[in-house]
Amino acid sequence: MIHTDELYRKIYENAEKEYTEYITELKEKDAEYLIDHAYEIAAMYDIFEIFKSECLSLPALTEYAKIEHPLRSAYTYTLKFDDSRMEELKDFILKFGEETSERKANRFYQNPDSPRYNKSFGKAVEYDETDIVKDVFLGKEVFNDLP
Repeated sequence: MIHTDELYRKIYENAEKEYTEYITELKEKDAEYLIDHAYEIAAMYDIFEIFKSECLSLPALTEYAKIEHPLRSAYTYTLKFDDSRMEELKDFILKFGEETSERKANRFYQNPDSPRYNKSFGKAVEYDETDIVKDVFLGKEVFNDLP
């Protein structure tokens, strides 16, 4: 029986050869082709990195070791499924915005001299004071003794 290290070595050799050939071919393409195939290029790189990370199960190792073009095979397989890359990006973008906003708010409210608006946003809408809430959020001077 083949040892897992040998399987990884075989997969890595095939993947490295395939990736090197792929990059060589890309270098001969024009900018429009590269832009049109940007997703494929990024995915092939990611797949190559996964193969290098040695995180495959024994059944996966056994199968990929038999394949001459493991990158293309894995990429073609992924195309059968719904692409969740946009959902992932959206989640990361939202998370960044929320974390940045929270950090700014925490920094802002650590200063006891920061202006305060002591009502809920619903009350601000009810009393037509949303501009004041925006000013507080943006760090502008406002009065704390509003009705």
